[in-house]
Amino acid sequence: MDSFKDFFKLGTNKRHRNPLGTTDTDRHYRRKKLNLVPAMYKTKANSNHKIETLKKHSGRFICEPQDVAFIVHTYLKGVKPSPGEMKMLGGKMGIKFYHDSKINKWVIEK
Repeated sequence: MDSFKDFFKLGTNKRHRNPLGTTDTDRHYRRKKLNLVPAMYKTKANSNHKIETLKKHSGRFICEPQDVAFIVHTYLKGVKPSPGEMKMLGGKMGIKFYHDSKINKWVIEK
């Protein structure tokens, strides 16, 4: 154990006083066992599960108002299409976004 006057010298090893790191949610919260999750397994806050599902598999989803707002903001640059117009999302994804007049809802499908 270092004395108080020796603790602040530059050559003193203080590894036992510093934990290994911080958690990913709060950089000020420190503990010995961090239980960190790798970035590849974390959920993305700016993604929509319906679109992520359609990227992998074909299908059809009816959009909620939150989904429509996300699609218009992210893929259509803030311009909502007219009800008779069909838009392709993201070019290579092959996902169509349109208004279905039979059910009077916005739909995405691949």
